[in-house]
Amino acid sequence: MNCMARPNSRSAQIRASAISLFISLSATLLLMFMLLRPAYGAGAPSNAIGIVNVMSACFISLNPNTINFGQIEPSSNVPTNQLVQDADAGGNVQSNMLITATNWISGPNSFYVANTLWDSTNDLSYLGNSLPLYPFQTFTPILVPFGPSTSANVYFGLAIPASQAVGIYTQNIVMENSC
Repeated sequence: MNCMARPNSRSAQIRASAISLFISLSATLLLMFMLLRPAYGAGAPSNAIGIVNVMSACFISLNPNTINFGQIEPSSNVPTNQLVQDADAGGNVQSNMLITATNWISGPNSFYVANTLWDSTNDLSYLGNSLPLYPFQTFTPILVPFGPSTSANVYFGLAIPASQAVGIYTQNIVMENSC
């Protein structure tokens, strides 16, 4: 019986050593896995990149929205001092002003759009830039700020041709804020 006990105890020692080696090797591999894997949650910081494109928006509010040049005789003009304020109260960016207009019309009679001038300053005489014929637009050097209490000024003047027929003439002036 002693002979049988020895190999069993030697076998038990080998098995115990193998189990201990397996446990030790498994613990080392697990520790290495834990050290080599990326950290999530608390631990090493990680970055995320967020991108958003906030769309620009500009609005237009004209005050007044009608200009009455009054009674004018042929061969005379009105100084470029008829004020229109352009406000962009609801916008979130500064915008550029564009202006265009139609010809002056009264029934079958008309005269050309270029007789209406615009300027960014109040002129005491008939000075400024001719309006282009709709649909062509001109970019003005007038920048329209945004915000509830800001506006940009544009002034209009008018000249009546010498041989113009009597009548009540109308013209559509198109102003646009472009952003």
